[in-house]
Amino acid sequence: MRQSTLKIALVLCIAALAPLATRSAIAHDTGDRAHRIGVVDSLLLVERMLDEPEYADARTAVEQNWTQQLSLLEAEVNDLLTRRNAAVAGSLEQQEINQQGAQAQQRYQQLRQQGAGELEVLGTEQAREAYTKIAEASKVVADRLGYDFVVASRDSAEPTNANTVAGLAQQMLARPLIVYPDGHDITADVRTELGLTVAPAEDDAAE
Repeated sequence: MRQSTLKIALVLCIAALAPLATRSAIAHDTGDRAHRIGVVDSLLLVERMLDEPEYADARTAVEQNWTQQLSLLEAEVNDLLTRRNAAVAGSLEQQEINQQGAQAQQRYQQLRQQGAGELEVLGTEQAREAYTKIAEASKVVADRLGYDFVVASRDSAEPTNANTVAGLAQQMLARPLIVYPDGHDITADVRTELGLTVAPAEDDAAE
C-alpha cells in the first residue's frame, strides 16, 4: 500500500473526467467581443492538493493503522515459525502449527486487501473533493482576470513517459489543447487562490 502509487492512479483517473475546469468551450467571436480563454493544469493541482497535510495526514493515519495490525500478525507468524522449527518433524504438534500458520497467512492477506481498499476509497474521496475545490477556485480566478472560459489541460509540449497504450491514452486525454497563446495559463493563480502550503516541485515552478 504505497500512497505515491495510489495518488498517481487517482490523478490519471481524473484525466478521464471532462477536460473542463469551468465553463469550457473553444474561443469564438460573438460579434461583440472575442471570448477570453484561460488554461489550468487541474491534474497538477490535484497532485499538489493531495500532498497537503489535511489530505496526506489522513491517508498516513489510515496506512499506519493497517501497518500496525499487519505487524502484529507478522509477529504471530514469526512465533509460529519458531515453534514449528522447534517441534519434532512430522509430529502432531508440528502439523497443528502448520495449520495455524496457514490460517494466519490467510488473515494477513485479507488484512492487506482490506487496508488497501480503505486507503483507495479515502484517496478517491479526497481527489473528488480536491477537484471540486479546484473548479471553484478556477471560477474565482477567471472572474477576477476576465476569462469567460477555463479549459483544464496539461502542456501539450510536455513529454509523456507512458510505456503502455492505456497510459498514453490517459496522458493524451489530459492534454486536450494542442496550441494556445502564451500568458493564459492561470495554474499559478489558481494555486494561490487555493492557498496551497506545499511548495511546487521544480518541474512546475516555471508556470
